[in-house]
Amino acid sequence: KELVARWLHERSERRAGPFIAENLGALAGGVLEAELFGHAKGAFTGADRSRPGLFQLADAGTLFLDEIGEMSQELQQKLLRVLQEREVRPVGGTSSVRVDIRVLAATHRNLSDMVRKGELREDLFYRLSVIRVRIPPLRERREDVPRLFELFLSRAAAAQGRTAPAATPDLLARLAAHSWPGNVRELEAFATRYVLEGPRAEISGADAPGGAFSLDVRLGDGDIPSLREVRARLDRAYVALVLDRCGGNVSAAAKALDMNRSHVSDLVKKLGLREAEGGSSP
Repeated sequence: KELVARWLHERSERRAGPFIAENLGALAGGVLEAELFGHAKGAFTGADRSRPGLFQLADAGTLFLDEIGEMSQELQQKLLRVLQEREVRPVGGTSSVRVDIRVLAATHRNLSDMVRKGELREDLFYRLSVIRVRIPPLRERREDVPRLFELFLSRAAAAQGRTAPAATPDLLARLAAHSWPGNVRELEAFATRYVLEGPRAEISGADAPGGAFSLDVRLGDGDIPSLREVRARLDRAYVALVLDRCGGNVSAAAKALDMNRSHVSDLVKKLGLREAEGGSSP
């Protein structure tokens, strides 16, 4: 969804402006309100200075709001006001700030059903759904899988400071045949693991539907890797998988692995992996 949103932004008259994306389902209500609308100094404990929200930061550009169906009724009303009046009032503020942005919203939920159940404001639904774009799941556009995979492969390699390994026709065919229940995120995670393992080992999403984990060691005509080396690859691949699933947050990964956070942090450094910025904090 974000790829499509960015594509629309880069081909619009706002392409010179910022593109900002936010997943509304990832933040609690109070935090989300301040994140979207900003806050004034002293608005709450710890607000030692004023801070602009995403609406202000996206001025003259595009703001992409993913999982719009997860927004509370209170925030729905405030969002509707911003869309109607084109101005934002920061949390704890007394005056509003004019904004000029395009809002793109996405969801995996059926918003029409949410309106009928009273979970989504009808006026907000019609305000957001002026133009609707359905993004088919990967299983309905298998011809896109190889190109997306190679894109994610290049990005993952660049992030690790490595050269992207070549994707064989056989591998691309296997990827295209997979149903990808986790959609683009699952494909991107697989590409990242493939980069971390290098050309001699392969973590196959096609062989692991539903998020299972497997390590396929390819033996060529050269030296056979030792059992210790294979185990080291498995450790690296699995830690990389968990770290990726936890968004690079070492504390969350440590909890998932049932290990001490400092031990996981040392392990991440030892394996040459990269945590997200701020990822070691709770």
